[in-house]
Amino acid sequence: MTGADRISRSGAPYADVVPIARRLIDLAADRMLWGTDWPHTGYFDADRVPDLSVLLDAFHEFVPDPSIRESILVRNPLRLLDGGC
Repeated sequence: MTGADRISRSGAPYADVVPIARRLIDLAADRMLWGTDWPHTGYFDADRVPDLSVLLDAFHEFVPDPSIRESILVRNPLRLLDGGC
C-alpha cells in the first residue's frame, strides 16, 4: 500500500483513496505492506511532495483495525523477509 498521493484526485488527506485501500485490504490483508514512497522520486515541484504525517494519518484511515495495521506494518514484512515462513 503506497502511492495514495499519486492516485488521489482530491489530494491530502486522500479520502478518495480510502475505498480503494479498504478493498485491497478486504481482498488480501495478509499480503499487504505499507510504505511512504520516500524519497518521493519523480516529484520535481517541492510543493507536491507529500507530508509524511499526512500519509501516516491516511494509512490509519485506510486500515482502521489495529490488528490489521500491525499485520501490514509488522507481521507481513517479517514473513516476507523471513522467506515466507
